[in-house]
Amino acid sequence: MGITEIFSIFLERLSRNPSYLKSLRSRVKDDIQIDRIIAKNNFMDLFFITFYTANTLMKVEYWEKDLTIDSASDLYSRLIREYLGFYMPGEYWLLHHILPEDIMYVPSYLVAAVRAFELERYIMTKFGETWWKEKEAGAELRKIMNPGAKLDLAIFSRLDTSGYLKELCANH
Repeated sequence: MGITEIFSIFLERLSRNPSYLKSLRSRVKDDIQIDRIIAKNNFMDLFFITFYTANTLMKVEYWEKDLTIDSASDLYSRLIREYLGFYMPGEYWLLHHILPEDIMYVPSYLVAAVRAFELERYIMTKFGETWWKEKEAGAELRKIMNPGAKLDLAIFSRLDTSGYLKELCANH
């Protein structure tokens, strides 16, 4: 689950890469605008990790304690308030989660974020800091991202989150 999320998050990462944003000079007028874009993306990174952590904690407890839907909804609302600081109706988790009672989909977003970081490092190592300008990088990514493509997991760690978390902390 969540393999496609690796690629969507990977591509979203470009919107907080100063070099990439500066390469769009005809559309991004100045460094202040670039700084604002990056600041908004940094906020979204923190919101993302906090939101999906709260979601994941609820889902783990839902399964481990065999909670009812009502108990899970109460827990979800409490965790969102605790982690994010605002009220959200607990029943929202039933809309947000895919097959809420059956699969652990939400944590796959957290895994995908780490994998997207690793994919970016892999592409940068192979094609340089401005990899998006390299035709070969596009060919490599199409080969990896094609529907039904065989993804060589050797380009990823055994889910070492340290690089991703270090980057997250450095940006905030």
